[in-house]
Amino acid sequence: MDIDGFKQLEEKVNQMVNGVKRIKEENHTLKDENSKLKTKVVQLEKNISGQEVEREEVKKRIQNLIDLIDSLE
Repeated sequence: MDIDGFKQLEEKVNQMVNGVKRIKEENHTLKDENSKLKTKVVQLEKNISGQEVEREEVKKRIQNLIDLIDSLE
């Protein structure tokens, strides 16, 4: 291999190393984003669960009011 061949090889290796570094950075960024989204999903699930409990309580209270009105007849 002559000097030009080594220069080309060196350029290719540098390109590959830079590509791997970029991919690692992107992977780190995506992992962080994924973690944040998972946390948000858990919060939303808790919110939904709380709303379902509240809805059931409202439903029971409305039924109690209907029963009370029906008892007047």
